[in-house]
Amino acid sequence: MYLNAQLPSLRSQWGRPYHLWITQDFDEKGWFHLGKSKTLGRTHDVALYVQDPGGRFALMNHHTTPPGFQRAQGAGAAPGESFQHGVKRSAKEEIGLEVELQKFVLHVTLDVRHAGDLTTWETVAFSAAPSPGPEAVGKQVQWATASQLEELARRLREGGDGALAYRARLAESYLWALEHPLTIKEAGERMMAKIEASSAAKDPLVGHVRDPFWWAAEVHGLYGGAVGVRFLPDAMLLVGLNVHPMFRGRGIGHALVECAADRLQDQAFLDSLGPGMAKAAKGGLWVSADSSGYYMPSGFKTARAGQAPPSVIQALKAALREDKPVLHFAP
Repeated sequence: MYLNAQLPSLRSQWGRPYHLWITQDFDEKGWFHLGKSKTLGRTHDVALYVQDPGGRFALMNHHTTPPGFQRAQGAGAAPGESFQHGVKRSAKEEIGLEVELQKFVLHVTLDVRHAGDLTTWETVAFSAAPSPGPEAVGKQVQWATASQLEELARRLREGGDGALAYRARLAESYLWALEHPLTIKEAGERMMAKIEASSAAKDPLVGHVRDPFWWAAEVHGLYGGAVGVRFLPDAMLLVGLNVHPMFRGRGIGHALVECAADRLQDQAFLDSLGPGMAKAAKGGLWVSADSSGYYMPSGFKTARAGQAPPSVIQALKAALREDKPVLHFAP
C-alpha cells in the first residue's frame, strides 16, 4: 500500500490527525528490521488502538518487543486492497477481533538515524472499537487501561532501545491526542481575533491579516494555531503559520499545513471562493520557509526561487525574503 498517496482521502474520511515529526536513533537490530520492511517496499505501519466500552486497549505480543511487553496491533492493506478492509482483516488475523475504525488520531513521520545513515518511516495511528459480539478466544491479547498503557510506555522508553523508545513515544503521543481532540476549520470571527494577536500578524508575507484565507486549529475550544493562504494572480502562497506555545511539539503545525493543502486541491472549494481562484490554483501552492525541512513531511519539495511564479517572486522580494528557501507543494 502506498500510504502517502492515500493520506488526503484518509484525512477526509476519518478526520484530521495531529502530525508529529520526530527523530530517533536505532541500534543495529532495530535498523535491520526497518531495512527488511523497506526491502519489501513498505515504508510505513498502521497502529490500531482498539478500545473496548470500558476504555481498555487491546495489546498484543510482537516479535520486536521483549517478553512481558505488548504494543498496539499493527495493521495494513495488501496491494489492491482498500485501507479499511486491510486494517479490519489484519485485526481479525492478529488479535481475533472484528473491529470498526473510528478516527484518524495521529500521524508520525519518523527520521531514523543509525551509524551515520538516515531513513524515514511513517506511522498512522487509528482508534477502533470491537464490533458487537464475543471476544476472541486463543489469541494473544492483553487488555490494558490508559494508565497501564502509560506505564508500559515508560518501561519501554527506559529500556535504552531506540525502536522500543519510539513505540513508547507513539503510545504516549496517541493517548495525549486522544484526550485532546483536534478540530481544524475555516477561521471565524472569534479565531480571527486570535490570529490578529498571534505571530502571524508580524509575518511580512501576510500583508493585512484580514486579506488571506485562514484555517484555525482548536483544542477543547482553545486556540491552537492557524495558517493562511494568499491568492496571488498566478499562484497561491502559504503564510502566517503559527502554533500557540501551549501546543507546540504536538503536531498541530503540520496538521494545519495539510488541511490547507488538501482543501486547495479541491476544485469545488476553490470555486466557492469566487472567480479568479482557478488561475491562482494552476500556479500551485508555494511557501517561503526559514527551515525548508519543516514542510517536507507535508508534501512540499524545495525549489529555486527563480522557479516560482512571478507573483510569488514579487511577494518574496517585497517581504525581503528572496534569500530564504522556497518550496512547492508536490503531492
